[in-house]
Amino acid sequence: MLFIALAAIYAAFTYSNSQVNEPDLCSYKPSALHSEFPVPAAAKPTNHKSNNPDIRYIRYTFEGVRDESSIPPAYVTEIERRGWVEDKDAQMGGLRVFEKTGMKINFVQSTDFFTLFTDKS
Repeated sequence: MLFIALAAIYAAFTYSNSQVNEPDLCSYKPSALHSEFPVPAAAKPTNHKSNNPDIRYIRYTFEGVRDESSIPPAYVTEIERRGWVEDKDAQMGGLRVFEKTGMKINFVQSTDFFTLFTDKS
C-alpha cells in the first residue's frame, strides 16, 4: 500500500513539474537583433540595456529554461536549420557564438531569460 501511495505522489509531482518547466519550442520568430536569427515565439523582448556602447544587445524573457550552460537541443536545431553555424571554439561557459555570412550572434542563456548581442559595426 505504501508503495502505491509513493508511486502516486511521484507521478503527480513529475506531471506537475513537466507542465510548468517545459519551454515552448514549437514555433519561432525573427529576433529583434537580426531578422534571420530565430527566437522562440514565446520569448518576449525586455527593456534591459547593455552598458557597452560597442554592442547591439537584446534580452528576452523565456520562462521554462533552467540550464544556464546549454541551449535546448530543439532550439539549436532550428538555429542551424536557418543556416547559422556554431563556432564551438568561441564557446566560453554559457556563451555560445553562431555565424552566418560574416555575421556573429553571441548567445547567453540564463534561468528564464537569454541575451543576444553582436558588435555594432
